[in-house]
Amino acid sequence: MLPFIWVFLGLGLFPLVESAENQPGEDPAQAKQEQEDVPQRKTSSDTVRFSLGKRWRLLFSPKSDLYPRYLADITRPGFELKQMSIQETDIAETSTTRYGFKLGGRYGFFRLHPAGHPEKGFQLNGEGAFVGQFDPKNNTDNIGWDGVFGFHFTWANGRGLAMRLAGLHDSSHVGDEFAERTGRKRINYTREEWALGLSLAMKSGWRFYAESGWAYDMRNEELQRPWRVQTGLEFLRENGFFHSRIGYYGAINYGAWEERDWKGNTTIHTGLVLPLKTLARTYRVGLEYYQGRAAFGEFFQEDERWVAFGFWLEL
Repeated sequence: MLPFIWVFLGLGLFPLVESAENQPGEDPAQAKQEQEDVPQRKTSSDTVRFSLGKRWRLLFSPKSDLYPRYLADITRPGFELKQMSIQETDIAETSTTRYGFKLGGRYGFFRLHPAGHPEKGFQLNGEGAFVGQFDPKNNTDNIGWDGVFGFHFTWANGRGLAMRLAGLHDSSHVGDEFAERTGRKRINYTREEWALGLSLAMKSGWRFYAESGWAYDMRNEELQRPWRVQTGLEFLRENGFFHSRIGYYGAINYGAWEERDWKGNTTIHTGLVLPLKTLARTYRVGLEYYQGRAAFGEFFQEDERWVAFGFWLEL
C-alpha cells in the first residue's frame, strides 16, 4: 500500500497542472461559461450543452453527481484496493488476511437543469463494478465476487436536498479456486431491485442519507427476501490541509436486510481526501471498520468483522 500513499501525498503536496480555464490564450468568457455548466469538477470540452428554450439547459456527460455517493458503503461501485485484517469470520477455510479489490465507477449520461443553475435539476447515471476479495495465504484464491450495476434517475434542489430512484442488479459468485479447494457450492444469489434514496447535505460539511430497496427478482426465493434498508451520516471537508489540497472525512453506514431477520451491518470510514478538480475525480486513503454480513451475496448467511487500510478512487 506504500506506493499508493506516496502517489496520494505527492498529488496533494506539489503544484497541479493548471486547469483549462487558466491556460494562456483562452477566451475568459468561454471558460466562465464552462465553469458555470460544470460547477463541482472538471471544466473541459468533453461536456456538451444544449439550450431548451429560455428556461432549461441539457448537459451531456456531466462531471459531477446531483446525488452524492455513499462513502462508507462497501458494495457501491468505484475503485478500491485495501488490505484487510479479519477479526472474526464464519467463512470456513479462509485466513485472517485478505486483499479487497473493486473495479468500477459511475457515469453521468445527461443533466436537465434550469438556466443558470446547473447545481439543480434532473440527472441520469449508470454505474457498475466488480467487487472481490482474495486470500493471500491460500495462493491468493478469490473467495468470492459480486458483479453489480444499475441506473439512477436523480433530482436535486440545489440547496442540499436530493433524491434518487434506481434500478440495481447484484449477481454473486463463489471464487473458482475457493470452490475447488473447499467444495463450496453456489446458492445462485442474484438480486434485481428498485431503490429509493434521500440525501440531505448541510453547509457545515455534514450529510445524512436514507435508502430502501425492494427486490422484484430473486433467483433463490427460498433463502432471499425482498426488503432492505440503509442509512448513513458523513462529514467531508475537502480543504483541510496543505493550502486546501488535502481534506479529511468520516462516514458511518448502517444497513439491514429482511433475509437476515433485520440483523444490522455497520461500516465506519475515516481518512484523508484529495479532490482533484482538474481530473474530475476524488482520491481517498484511510481506515475501514466493518461488522455484519459477509460482503458477497453468496455468503450472506455468514458474519464477519474486519479492519482495513485502503485506497479509494471515485470514477
